[in-house]
Amino acid sequence: TFANARFCQTLGCNLEGVLGKTDFDFYARDLAEKYRADDRRVMDTAEIIDTVEDHQTLNGRKLFVHVVKIPVFDESRKAVGVQAIFWDVTNQKIAQDKIREMANLLDLAQDAILVQGLDEQVAYWNKGAERLYGWLATEACGQKSTELFWKDGLEASAAARKILLEKGEWAGECRHVSHTGKEVYVISSWTLLRDAEGKPKSIFSINTDITEKKKLERQFLR
Repeated sequence: TFANARFCQTLGCNLEGVLGKTDFDFYARDLAEKYRADDRRVMDTAEIIDTVEDHQTLNGRKLFVHVVKIPVFDESRKAVGVQAIFWDVTNQKIAQDKIREMANLLDLAQDAILVQGLDEQVAYWNKGAERLYGWLATEACGQKSTELFWKDGLEASAAARKILLEKGEWAGECRHVSHTGKEVYVISSWTLLRDAEGKPKSIFSINTDITEKKKLERQFLR
């Protein structure tokens, strides 16, 4: 009974080509049946549907859409229709899937990999970091790295960050501490990440555990 211009555009027709039609005129039968069942559920139960789902037009174009459906009532509070709002979130969904895939790959790494803001607040913490330092990602994210594991204190971290901001990267040996208080030595490599405008945004770090190597070196020196 109504569609705005953006919805008509996604179907590739004008408003006259939409009014009076049903889902079966625009979508594959199984998808149209799903939409019809959702509409019936909204009308019968007054339930609000809010979800992200696959969407495909008859011309084969595939989309991911964020859908919200709410019942429309008449003056007697009887459900007489459904109002649906669609947002095309295809690009966001693809980006999220890529990020999730990358995160899964980073979790397979043996090294501790983390992302922290310029204020040193941890935003990402992989499985390798959990194994090395002992904090779960849910515990580490939101905390400052200098308060979590920097045994050498704020001065060493600040000096490294200064070089990072000047050159875009930094690498060096660091003395850290685990959740249990165990001393941990790492080779740490930092890369400065920038936003779309080229401004420094965050720090990507890879920390390789060399604790056992340091023990062997000390034994050799003795």
